[in-house]
Amino acid sequence: MKRAARLTCLFNHRTRRTVLLITTHYSLLTILPTFQPSKDIMPSLFITKRELARAWQIIRVSGRFGLVPLVQAAGINRWVGIRLWWRHMERRYQNVPPPVRLRLALVQLGTTFIKLGQVLSARSDLLPPDYLHELTKLQDEVTALPFEEMRPVFIASFGIPPEAVFAEFDPQPVASASIGQVYAAKLHDGTEVMVKIQRPGVEEQVRTDLSLLYRVADLADHNPYLARYDLPSLVREFAAILQDELIYTLEAHNAETLAKEMVAHVNIVFPAVCWDYTSRNVLTTTRIHGVKTTDLEQGMLPEVDRREIAETLANSLLEQILLHGMFHGDPHPGNLLVTLDGKLAFLDTGMVGRLDRKTRELLIELSIAIFEEEIDSVLDILQQLGVVMEGADLHSLRRDLARLITKYYFLPRREFQLGMLLQRVNFLLFEHHIRMAYEFGLMAKALFQAEGVAQALDPGFDYNRAARPVIDEVRERYYSFHTFFADTARELHGMRRQIVDLPRRLSTVLSHFERGTLRLHTQDDLIHLKHGTIHRLVNRAILTVLVFSLLLAGALLLATNAAAWVTIMAVILLSVGGIILIFLFIAMLRT
Repeated sequence: MKRAARLTCLFNHRTRRTVLLITTHYSLLTILPTFQPSKDIMPSLFITKRELARAWQIIRVSGRFGLVPLVQAAGINRWVGIRLWWRHMERRYQNVPPPVRLRLALVQLGTTFIKLGQVLSARSDLLPPDYLHELTKLQDEVTALPFEEMRPVFIASFGIPPEAVFAEFDPQPVASASIGQVYAAKLHDGTEVMVKIQRPGVEEQVRTDLSLLYRVADLADHNPYLARYDLPSLVREFAAILQDELIYTLEAHNAETLAKEMVAHVNIVFPAVCWDYTSRNVLTTTRIHGVKTTDLEQGMLPEVDRREIAETLANSLLEQILLHGMFHGDPHPGNLLVTLDGKLAFLDTGMVGRLDRKTRELLIELSIAIFEEEIDSVLDILQQLGVVMEGADLHSLRRDLARLITKYYFLPRREFQLGMLLQRVNFLLFEHHIRMAYEFGLMAKALFQAEGVAQALDPGFDYNRAARPVIDEVRERYYSFHTFFADTARELHGMRRQIVDLPRRLSTVLSHFERGTLRLHTQDDLIHLKHGTIHRLVNRAILTVLVFSLLLAGALLLATNAAAWVTIMAVILLSVGGIILIFLFIAMLRT
């Protein structure tokens, strides 16, 4: 390999590219087949020809945009041909900041990597703030395919072309995203609709990319620094998110669920789903006419309306999170419209966050604690929300959290937003070895995006002030007697089976104890006790058994009402057992 790399310098540019291609392909063939992707992503054990071609494309794009440090961190820089190609191509973008180069590369790599960038923009525990800020700019817009290439997807879903289904159908797309393209149409009853058709071959492309991502994650997992990020688990998590977005019927259900949650808000609308014209690869919804929040010109709406729209957006998202447990996960300006009558419309519900009841209750307590500046409560709740890993320094975490929340309360909101606070908190938790779920990062990103849009509409917007009504409503609901009794009844109902089953389990344990077959199973990798400590524990266990034996023997002898010497013996046994018991109790208090 090294010899081949040195020989490339002797050839012209075209010959050098050929040799690099051969050496890189050889490297991929010798390295990648050793990794086994998870069965839910790609069951193939060995790398396929399609994966090999896609890997080479990814390598070329990575080199073109100079993403050398990222790939060096993954350990792929060992491939000689790839290293020379990067060194040659990096000069083209040497004056472009690395976060911008990463975003441009993700856009050029297509569907999977655009979605990957959007997911990573919610992981403030993985990337620095400048990368997070740049990735939030990722807009899922790509060059449109001709309609003749999209028509077979619609026909495969409904058996007939769209012109035969709709009264009117415009073959020119209104929007073109990496997964699908959107067309304007009209039903026979005159209803205007938007028809989103999935791009042909996108599912196969996603499967190939996910397989490669898993292989690279497995390779990077051997790097001591990157191992702490558990990249294979991140890829599996991302795969589940992306595969859900490929199913348009799930997006339709998301839209309907969010619309039902917000039905009480007359100023919020969601597109209605036309189920007769919706399938796995085609989504049809009613058309909403309006203006993007970024296209609103000064004076287009009265100032009071702009302020109301900003507060509506911020509070509705907070209500989705805290009260309903399902929220729009990507409220960037491209997914928001202001209708002609001043209402706020949410579009594209492919990315949503879902929170279980326990997580939602903890987030309610966290929100109240943040607004009340209760640092100890914040730390306690965050520990319950996340997983405390080995090496966590809770004392340092408390100090850093106190400093961060104090800064949030004293700085102007345009300099330090609520979403930014949560992103910084997520990063701090990771630095102190507390791992949070993906939904926490998605929530922080969604709040950060919504707050940014709100401040663009109303420069004086303050989330602290605007969110007070929602927090007060949540507090009133959460601490009400009705909620208390409902939660108590729910917990008792959950414990009912355990309570009923308790006598049987105790009987089983006693039966094993009588037969001498009772065993205690422990996990070996959690035991780090020294031999001396183990000996002390064993000695105390033996003494405990001995004490209770002496006390039991003394009590039995005393109850026999036998001769005087038997009574004296019983008193001696009870006295000795009592003295040893006192010493054991003192020893336990000392430790």
